[in-house]
Amino acid sequence: MATAQKIKVLHLVTRMNVGGVAVLLDNLMSNINKDEFEVLLATGLCESPEGEYLENRNIGYRIERLPNFHKSINFADDFKSLIAIARLIRKFNPDVVHTHTSKAGLFGRLIAFLIAPSAKRIHTFHGHLLVGYFSPIKLGVVKAFEKSLGLLTHRFIAMGTQVRDDLVAVGIGESSKFAVLFPGLAKPNFPDRDQARNNLKLDDKKIYCTFIGRLTQIKRPDRVLEVAELVAKQKSDVEFLVVGDGDLASDMKSKSEKSNLPITFLGWRQDIPAILKATDIALLTSDNEAVALTLIEATQAGIPVVTTSAGSVRDVAINGENGFVTGFNSQELANAVLKLAENPTLREEFGSSGKKRSDALFSIERMVTDHENLYKELLRK
Repeated sequence: MATAQKIKVLHLVTRMNVGGVAVLLDNLMSNINKDEFEVLLATGLCESPEGEYLENRNIGYRIERLPNFHKSINFADDFKSLIAIARLIRKFNPDVVHTHTSKAGLFGRLIAFLIAPSAKRIHTFHGHLLVGYFSPIKLGVVKAFEKSLGLLTHRFIAMGTQVRDDLVAVGIGESSKFAVLFPGLAKPNFPDRDQARNNLKLDDKKIYCTFIGRLTQIKRPDRVLEVAELVAKQKSDVEFLVVGDGDLASDMKSKSEKSNLPITFLGWRQDIPAILKATDIALLTSDNEAVALTLIEATQAGIPVVTTSAGSVRDVAINGENGFVTGFNSQELANAVLKLAENPTLREEFGSSGKKRSDALFSIERMVTDHENLYKELLRK
């Protein structure tokens, strides 16, 4: 361990785009015990049309921008980023190098192993790339890389039990090397439901089903269109709200308008608590997820969820208790939405159950304490 009294933790992430990884990292770094830990975030830049999570936020921790570090592969920029990360590690001299997302995980663990071998290396799988991202050949390469990097990693963190199980099953690491740490979110100050609906100019006679997330292929927002069409054929008082943006946004809007679907696109918003409080049902349509933060946020608001069985969503959504967990078929999702839309008592029961579970499992305090204990445990070895 370094001679400094505080434990020095370097967090490296490719970019802080609007989404779950950025939320969790910000919550962790903002709330960690500053008397015991000195933390530094090293991050690259977002790419259009991604939103920058850190923009216009009051940040209570140090940030080092890596201007050439981004999601896309660019050999010149990547080489510059490797040099910049190496210099940063030498300068900061961390006790722990904690990486997030695939590219940062590759660069950070490799460089830390080479130039700071005494630092403990941790990588968090906020999800994984085993489903929905690559062709079989490319997936084989990804698995080989991750297995090799696993040899350089002291501990893995999986954000969800299914994420861990999937990674262990393909040999990324032994189960004993994984810690499952649930994400932690702040409890928002939810507005009054009637006030929220009034501010959003929503129809009191309508039932609103809301999708929140990036409009990219892995999130399968195309299923939102299909679900809306199927539901509209049987129940005309259900409207859909889509909160988010991405490369599929334009195509989705065009198809929705062409088919005259009951969908309103809101783009990225800062008033998520108000939108959720005004909502009756939360919808998640992904092919792959870790512990979906949008589901946690929905349960915090006391609304039921309808979701595919992607990844670790079952850590949040309990089928028949706080919502419905379906397969990946749009008809199944639509049937679940209809059941809730037609039964306000069931919506209330599911919402109450989900809120209790969320309050118990997904607090910031729990997440931060789990990370602090993990860092200390590794440094004792």
